[in-house]
Amino acid sequence: MKMNIKKLTLTAFLAAIAVAGSLFSFPVLGSRCSPIQHLVNVMCAVLLGPWYGLAAAFLAALIRNILGLGTLLAFPGSMCGALLSSLLYKWIKKLPAAYVGEVVGTGIAIVSIEPEQKKVHDYFSLVYLGDVNEDTKETFVSPNSGIFR
Repeated sequence: MKMNIKKLTLTAFLAAIAVAGSLFSFPVLGSRCSPIQHLVNVMCAVLLGPWYGLAAAFLAALIRNILGLGTLLAFPGSMCGALLSSLLYKWIKKLPAAYVGEVVGTGIAIVSIEPEQKKVHDYFSLVYLGDVNEDTKETFVSPNSGIFR
């Protein structure tokens, strides 16, 4: 197997940019969304191809989780987005195809995680907030098991 040092270096560099960019993130339903990760995924799709892009997404997700900058949803979200973005760009050779691949790939990864099975993370555990009990001022919180039905 032939290793391309330039592609390996660029993969590591883009993964480092994604990790540094994850300092700017915002919470969404139990995950931390990092827009820089999506930008890096599209750049990897165009510059490196599917397998190096997948490696960069995995490295960035791993380092983000080790440093406490991300959640476990960083793995399926960034990796599916990077792979689909790369494959669509490889087949269609148009930049908008890479954008669509990133959005659709990330969306497929997030929607496919079912809270009942707890495969990766109970993603929708804070979606359903029950009524507030006026006497005790308590709120019932439960997973929303019917969100995909």
